[in-house]
Amino acid sequence: MQHIEYQTLIDSLEKLTIPQCDLIKKRLSSHPFTPNPVLKNLEIELDQHPHCPKCHSSQIIRFGQAHGRQRYRCKGCTRTFMCTNGTQFFRLHNHAKWLTYIENMVQGKSLRECAKLTDMALSTSFNWRHRFLSMAQTDQPEKLEGIIEAHETYFKFSQKGERNIKRQPRKRGEKTLSKKLNNKEWTPVLVAVDRAHHEMDFILNAVTDDNIDQVLAPRLASQCILCTDNQPVFNKLCEQHQILHKVSHNLQTVEGVFHIKNVNEYNCRLQKWMERFHGVATKYLGHYLGWFRALETQKYEKTNTFKLLALQQHCFET
Repeated sequence: MQHIEYQTLIDSLEKLTIPQCDLIKKRLSSHPFTPNPVLKNLEIELDQHPHCPKCHSSQIIRFGQAHGRQRYRCKGCTRTFMCTNGTQFFRLHNHAKWLTYIENMVQGKSLRECAKLTDMALSTSFNWRHRFLSMAQTDQPEKLEGIIEAHETYFKFSQKGERNIKRQPRKRGEKTLSKKLNNKEWTPVLVAVDRAHHEMDFILNAVTDDNIDQVLAPRLASQCILCTDNQPVFNKLCEQHQILHKVSHNLQTVEGVFHIKNVNEYNCRLQKWMERFHGVATKYLGHYLGWFRALETQKYEKTNTFKLLALQQHCFET
């Protein structure tokens, strides 16, 4: 607003009626005077690490404002963009509710609770949750080092929310038809952790030596020690890549150091935490695994920033 317009507005306040004054007070009380912390952090990060979301050039400049937010322009491709381009907040409306929603989501509240507390539709709550969790799914450490524990856990195969179910439908909480862990009714997840509290998880089609070698071998550092149970599927991995393999029979500690207690405790916490959702669709299972992994990582990081919120900061594709 120009200074002349502002002065005209101030002079006209004396002419307002009582109902008009009450309406202005109501509008001012709901006005977000404080800047959105998410947008502020995105702008600070973009200023410190200039990056064009299209051509990846670092030659960007400030280029006016749009809707009260800073706009940028790339000297290389002449494209204009906002600080949200390339993040999970791109083209996401109601930015005043972003932080509140993520705070509720981090606390593990249901979709309906998040929708009610943030004053939004249930469908919007669902879309926001999986938009934010899509980054948490891919956020895993590059390597596991030292003593590494690996063990698999299982989740019921679910087509929750789908119209064309390929199996016989069952009611919530109903037991599976087969007591064995077959691939038609159960989804195996391989979990690996090291002693530095770095976790990885991989959704498998089946627990076979080829599948385990494909997902786990590239993530193991050299000179590491792998601790597993007595399943033979890990033998091929250790033989081909010359990894020292310690087998823990009946969860016992080998040589006073090697065991799989940490990964088993992680799997127990994961299974207990997943119970609050009363069944997760298998196609979204990776999102929830990343969510729990972010919460576990938060325990050991000395920061006040939510891990799930930090993941959204400038995730440009390279």
